[in-house]
Amino acid sequence: MKRIAALIAAVLLAAAGLHAQVGIIGGYTSSDMKKAKTGNASMYHVGVAYKAKVPLVGITLQPSLQYSVKGAKTGDDTFKANYLELPVDVQWGMDLILLRPYLMVSPFVGYRLGRIKGGLPDELRANLNDAVNRLEYGLGLGGGLEVMDFVQLSVQYYWNFGHLMNDDKVVGNILQELVGKGNFSGVKVSAALFF
Repeated sequence: MKRIAALIAAVLLAAAGLHAQVGIIGGYTSSDMKKAKTGNASMYHVGVAYKAKVPLVGITLQPSLQYSVKGAKTGDDTFKANYLELPVDVQWGMDLILLRPYLMVSPFVGYRLGRIKGGLPDELRANLNDAVNRLEYGLGLGGGLEVMDFVQLSVQYYWNFGHLMNDDKVVGNILQELVGKGNFSGVKVSAALFF
């Protein structure tokens, strides 16, 4: 019981020392379906973020809730999917008074909203919507620069670990050949403004 009380006291003391801010985040997303016969597509992400700095340690926790559009090119067409994502950036950096360069690890989960749009004939797209998993999860690695505690610029490469397609629901050899075991991975360039 004493250990639990000590742990709770330590968490409360650490939380009391946190410097927290709320902000908005958005930027460019370049995605591709790795392991599939597709090309990169330029999309975007936008959302809200919460930033909590742990004093003296150099660690900042920054969860955000983002609307993220991902896609891939198939020949001259682009197909895209909309996701509601929850990335949690764990940033480590040195506070240089006005600037804070940092490295980050960013695990995330997401849920596909709506239907797949564009890029395929109607009959294939209908099969694609049924076959695409709604849940996604992965990890991003990158770095950034924070200016005066209010503005952040960051770049990261993200990997989706799950398969985009539910193999049990894939109908047709063309769809299997096109998408296969692919999933959306790529680069995110973000800017955030905190209040």
